[in-house]
Amino acid sequence: MEIWLDPGEGVTPHIHPALEERFEVLAGNPSFLSGRAWSTAAPGETVVVPAGARHAYGNRGGETAHMVCHAKPPSTLQEFLEETAELSRRPKDHPAGPPDRLRRAPGRRPVSSSGCCSDASNLVLTPKKQEEFMALQIGDTAPDFEAETTEGKVNFHDWIGDSWAVLFSHPRDFTPVCTTELGYMASIKPEFDKRNVKIIGLSVDPIENHSKWASDIEETQGFAPNYPMIGDPEFAVSKAYGMLPADVAGDPTERTPAQNQTVRNVFVIGPDKKIKLILVYPMTTGRNFDEVLRVIDSLQLTASHKVSTPVNWKQGEDVIIAGSVNDEEAKELFGEWQSPKPYIRIVPQPNGN
Repeated sequence: MEIWLDPGEGVTPHIHPALEERFEVLAGNPSFLSGRAWSTAAPGETVVVPAGARHAYGNRGGETAHMVCHAKPPSTLQEFLEETAELSRRPKDHPAGPPDRLRRAPGRRPVSSSGCCSDASNLVLTPKKQEEFMALQIGDTAPDFEAETTEGKVNFHDWIGDSWAVLFSHPRDFTPVCTTELGYMASIKPEFDKRNVKIIGLSVDPIENHSKWASDIEETQGFAPNYPMIGDPEFAVSKAYGMLPADVAGDPTERTPAQNQTVRNVFVIGPDKKIKLILVYPMTTGRNFDEVLRVIDSLQLTASHKVSTPVNWKQGEDVIIAGSVNDEEAKELFGEWQSPKPYIRIVPQPNGN
């Protein structure tokens, strides 16, 4: 369902994030004021008009869809439903106008909220597909996949096993910044090995191009990739990880790097297959893989000890007792600590990492 907003003269619609994330809501433009753009919705569906918007029209095949309007942003869906029901009883002298105060457009039939909002349970909201609104976040399970790589077929979760993993992506083969990154990553792979971290790269090109690229990388950087490189010519992995929109299709070799510029991510994934870190870089800025190592040191330390690491922390430096640990437990775990403020409890890095 498309939802078009007609904010009215001098009114800017404010779409509540909880609704915008989950439902198809299209903000208006100046054409609304001239009556040239209106909503389309199947009969029985609901046109949601977020806070600040006053008018909406829904029409398809001569049948008009329901309209809902509300005067302030709801904090929860339940509040939204309750407020919608309340609006159906809005008096004519309400500052925002009576429920049926709608402008009529040629060929369009407005719907009075008094006719469709009397029972909030009648609301029909059309959810987006999960992949359309759910961006990957820290703590999410890393999407599993099966893909061809330069070292054979990989089932991602099985490949990770009990290790940590770094997945880093590239918009196309034979790109200059990525060439330097792939070579440097190969040169410091022993540091990842020490930390039980597996490395896997990705580019949307087919794997036969990866092999040709590897020769250039070795020639110019001194190291060829010594880890698998995923070929993602159908963009399946890039889409699963939210790096490309779902409607991308076609021959990957006909797309420019700029068209794939969002395929510049670093994902650190734990043995539990949960995402621990997400970094996104522009095409013009090379990634700092020494920083990735530093973060992995912190992630592994804090996974096994009740501590946090302060700004610019490096292996062996002092750490902070986690805020979830009360003073009594902290004494049992750490003994004494420095405390410039009650909420900052500094101790030496625990042994064993």
